[in-house]
Amino acid sequence: MSPEIELKLAMTPETLGRLRRHPLLRSLAGGRRLRRRTLVSLYYDTPDRRLAQQGIALRVRGDGRTFVQTLKAPPRDGGAEGGLQRLAEFEAPVAGETPDLGLVADPELSQFLAEPGVGDALAPVFATRFTRHLLPVRLIDSDIEVAFDEGEVAAGAVSEAISEAEFELKAGKPERLWQLALALLDSVEFRLETRSKAARGHALAANQPPAPVLAERLALPADCTAGQACVAVLRNALAQLHANARAVLAGARDPEAIHQLRVAVRRLRAALSLFRPILAEGVADWLAGEFDWLQAGLGPARDWDVFLLDTLEPLHRRLPGETGLAALEARAEAQRRASRADAEAVLRQRRTTRLLLQLELWLEEGSWRRPLEPGALVAAAEEPAEVFARQALARRARQLLKRGRRRDEADEESLHALRIAGKKLRYAVEFFRDLLPKGQARAAMESLRALQDCLGTLNDAAVGKKLLGDLGPGGRKPAEARALGIIVGWQTGRIDSDLGHLRRAWKQAKRALTPLAEG
Repeated sequence: MSPEIELKLAMTPETLGRLRRHPLLRSLAGGRRLRRRTLVSLYYDTPDRRLAQQGIALRVRGDGRTFVQTLKAPPRDGGAEGGLQRLAEFEAPVAGETPDLGLVADPELSQFLAEPGVGDALAPVFATRFTRHLLPVRLIDSDIEVAFDEGEVAAGAVSEAISEAEFELKAGKPERLWQLALALLDSVEFRLETRSKAARGHALAANQPPAPVLAERLALPADCTAGQACVAVLRNALAQLHANARAVLAGARDPEAIHQLRVAVRRLRAALSLFRPILAEGVADWLAGEFDWLQAGLGPARDWDVFLLDTLEPLHRRLPGETGLAALEARAEAQRRASRADAEAVLRQRRTTRLLLQLELWLEEGSWRRPLEPGALVAAAEEPAEVFARQALARRARQLLKRGRRRDEADEESLHALRIAGKKLRYAVEFFRDLLPKGQARAAMESLRALQDCLGTLNDAAVGKKLLGDLGPGGRKPAEARALGIIVGWQTGRIDSDLGHLRRAWKQAKRALTPLAEG
């Protein structure tokens, strides 16, 4: 068994060709030449995908007349977290394309494969066929094998192109992989690829295109430090971001994809604010600015989705004879498509890739931590997460309660500020729920969600007012003027209704948040 640590970068075939000739890589290769191989791999699983469910990939790869069986599985030490793909790898030569499970030496994996309906039910599921060019390089103190792969993954009659570079760590420090990618980014355009070829093949075989993904529930150990909690929270949000960015770039029509992408960015921004006391000042400032930029680039696409789905389309269905609504809906749909294209362009920008690479590098090497303060015995990141959570949540809960007492229901800015504070506190409670007394987190989150539902309509109405202005006059025909009046009346009615609910929601929130505020 050998550990496999690698970084994947997706790019066009033209860019992949330029990367093979990149002067930096050739310099780091020290005169060693590219080696070319043609690889065909068959991936095996059971009909009910028992291996894939365990994160296991089993393949037999042919390279000319030789065949090698490879089994990859998540490491038992939890090292699979993070932007790098970290796997336990078991390789052995075999006589042909059929796997030989007796060659898997790991006792636990052998036991799993021996279960009824597993090893005896294995069959080919999909195949990969690609040309690989290999170039060994040395960066400072680390040996890295750079693979340039171009070909396809195929399941039956359907296929998907492969065009990616893999940086595999052979010896040395994992952070060198991120550093090498960052060094190449200024001259080569690529995106992070967080899926393995096996994951792509299984999705293709199951006819599961990239789809919206909710954040996975975060489980923090009771004895973790504030620094460990910070890394876990950031990586949890990054996983959500990568999955939903993939869905958006794949053209997922479900508006939930862009919504969950924005949620992931908001969670990252909330985490940066929450953990700022333990973050190095330069790191926190740069990341906050970059995620603000990313959120601004994604925002219009979601705003147009909400305006169309929650206002224009329901109104038009209820009043099908209003031609002005139909005209506004058509123009809004055009704006929606344009803003979606703008969001996709933002995701493809080098700036976005650099942001993700740099954050992963800091998490990998640990330079995100605030240094030990003069006179302090322990760095802030080393204090118990439970203590940090209690203090941070108490401070934020007190701030929200104070803001709620002083709210002005006639002032949009006052209610917007209350909404934002409530959202940040809800994310913080979600991050730390396992460190709170039983039932306290659930009560707080439920009350904060109810508060958000009331305040969300107010925000949607304010955004809708701006979007109506962005649609332009369009001639402002009498039918459209009438439609504008209908929209304003609809939104005003919803605002009045939710303001009535707000008072009850605030009372519930106050009861649930008081224990948090007391620490």
